[in-house]
Amino acid sequence: MEATDPEDHSLRSNRSRRLLALALVPLCIGFAACGGNDEAPETQVIVPEATAAPATTDRNIVDGYLVSATPQHVVVRTQDGDVTYRIKPRDAEALGIGHLASHAGAGDIGFRIHLKEIDGERFVKGAEEIPPPF
Repeated sequence: MEATDPEDHSLRSNRSRRLLALALVPLCIGFAACGGNDEAPETQVIVPEATAAPATTDRNIVDGYLVSATPQHVVVRTQDGDVTYRIKPRDAEALGIGHLASHAGAGDIGFRIHLKEIDGERFVKGAEEIPPPF
């Protein structure tokens, strides 16, 4: 029977630990990239299902894909084209703009934008993830 060298075992063990660490680094970075804020968001996130969202006829609800999101406005791609909606400064934080912006340009997640008309102009009051609308 061949004797095993304890140093060989130590090298294999260290190599295994390094490989495991290298495999875990991207996973940890992925988790950190989609968060980082210890405060619970005030917005409700709804996970999309496999079926398309039912269409709505409510003028103050718009379904589409998020093109961009800033504290001042969101751009939504609807079936009729891109539409920009303004955000009142007092509503920007509650909307979770950072979260919305992280999904801008994603073609596999739709958004339902809730609007409120004020003096003839519609402003964003809420947003939720929905299955792709079209």
